[in-house]
Amino acid sequence: MRMMSAAGVSTLGIDARDRIGGKTETIKSEEGRSFEGGPEFVKPGHERMRSLIREFGLGLLTVERRGHRSIFRNGIRWTEHHDYIDPGLLRLKRRFDQLKADFKKGVVEKGLEECSVGTWLGMQDVDALQQTRFAHDLVFELSGTDPFAVSMAATVSYHAAAGQSHDQSSERIVGGGSAVAAKLAAGLDPNSITLNTMIHAVNRHQKGVELQTTRGTVTASFAVLAVSPTVLNRMSFSPALPERRHRLISGWTQQAATKSFVVFERQWWKSIGLSGFAEGEMGNTIVMNASRPGEREGTLLLFENGVAGGPRISQHETKARALKDLERYFGYLPCPVIDFATKSWGSDPLSSGCGSPLPPRYPVNSRSELAKPIENIFFAGTEVAEQGWGSMEGAVRAGEAAADRILSIIKN
Repeated sequence: MRMMSAAGVSTLGIDARDRIGGKTETIKSEEGRSFEGGPEFVKPGHERMRSLIREFGLGLLTVERRGHRSIFRNGIRWTEHHDYIDPGLLRLKRRFDQLKADFKKGVVEKGLEECSVGTWLGMQDVDALQQTRFAHDLVFELSGTDPFAVSMAATVSYHAAAGQSHDQSSERIVGGGSAVAAKLAAGLDPNSITLNTMIHAVNRHQKGVELQTTRGTVTASFAVLAVSPTVLNRMSFSPALPERRHRLISGWTQQAATKSFVVFERQWWKSIGLSGFAEGEMGNTIVMNASRPGEREGTLLLFENGVAGGPRISQHETKARALKDLERYFGYLPCPVIDFATKSWGSDPLSSGCGSPLPPRYPVNSRSELAKPIENIFFAGTEVAEQGWGSMEGAVRAGEAAADRILSIIKN
């Protein structure tokens, strides 16, 4: 909208939520602290997001990895220094980096589209534990849980589009993705935004597009649908979408993901040589140190992936599971917990989950097809971006690409 408005084009933004920003959301803890319940990390190659962060004067926090991380696999707990790389994992990383490099050149290894992450790893010369650990590293960011249910080709595509190695450090946005969304919204005319409004039908006609919403009918010359394929699948289209486009949209998968923040009186892990990071086979498969520099209190961030649409559990149950997992990872919790916050995207009725753990045989080059406009309807969810798809970077790039196309049409 910002690009269109700057060019003098009249726009109307429609959002089903009570805010602009999609899956960004500031959540409140039990004691009133604020955390980002959605995306908050930027990677080295996220150039558009970094440009916005600089423009808006927002800060970045380095994800600190000092000391040893805790690992719990096969019922055994051990620690590894962050500088250490298991030889088998290093071989897998080099092999995977070659697949990414080939993919960027347009070369997809034969059989990769039909192959799952688990199947591909089973063909590599490493032991079962190394396969399990690397599988987790690969599918985690896609919100996947079962490596045999996730496409190897899609996984290569995702990490190649991220513009970096999958294990390179990220930085956190101060205020999270919500801070960027709020700055973007503040620069728009409030009268050009309609919130708490769902689109349930998109009708094309000779004069433009007609959107059927929960607040009535909206007509426009163009429509930009900046939502995921799973949300598109809830809408009806008239005329109907082309059959292949419909299959691609209906075949897109997302899964549940939960972020939880546990706040302690102090960063107790530092005194025993730990970094606050952990990974393993608990429900919360990743733990990160999310403490702010200079603060005495310590905050651990936990990620749990699951099945979208699964049974909801209460915040009390989520907290109990988080603390139990932390005890398994670290052996004990020697410091009182003083606060807790959580956000479950799988139980969010407007999300259909998050991440994109696409199944084997899903066409790896489908995103370019999903991005193609159909007459005056443009598709701009993060999933269609060539670079950074599945992240805030992809969302910005996809939106800008759609705006560029429309402005070009208007000028001509």
